[in-house]
Amino acid sequence: MATDAFEMMDEDRSGFLDEDEYRYASEYLGVEITDEILEKYFHKYDYNYAGLLDYFEFRDIFIELCDVRKQLELRKVDVPSFVRKKTLRLMLRDLLIEEERKERRALVWFLLILMT
Repeated sequence: MATDAFEMMDEDRSGFLDEDEYRYASEYLGVEITDEILEKYFHKYDYNYAGLLDYFEFRDIFIELCDVRKQLELRKVDVPSFVRKKTLRLMLRDLLIEEERKERRALVWFLLILMT
């Protein structure tokens, strides 16, 4: 999952990935592209020009560069044969957002149980 890769590679726990952390997170997720393309996307999606990516910027890059069909199939989504890549990306984005929501909810329940 993209959140896992982000959190694992955010070595300093800043909530941001620098270029090296971003490269490692992309490799962890199986995004196989050249360093030049990784660098291009890092700068394209660094919306605030901080030289760092927050999770949402990272997620946008992942959706853009990953094998979207494969990611959907890994999540047990029945992917139609003839569908636009843009549609597949939107489907993956929605699924990632839902996964993030479920993960946050589970964390809240876990924390509540610890506090009682």
